[in-house]
Amino acid sequence: MKKILSVSVLFLLFFSACKETTSLKIERDGEPDVLNVASENVAMNRAIEEANITLSNFKTAIQSNNKNYYGFTLKQKFKDADDN
Repeated sequence: MKKILSVSVLFLLFFSACKETTSLKIERDGEPDVLNVASENVAMNRAIEEANITLSNFKTAIQSNNKNYYGFTLKQKFKDADDN
């Protein structure tokens, strides 16, 4: 349960960081919105660092087959052809 709480906190940090300096929001029908965040966004960079540190906890929770763990989500940073 502690792991689920940690992952939830990370997602809250992520979403609060996105609001700080979001430069572009792409809305897609039937899909989650895509938010582009400035690379110098301090809150986002802290959330990314914490997520990387705790990624092994996330993996362990997914692989545990614990029926109380569900609704996992993982976000990935992507760069386009222009290195954005």
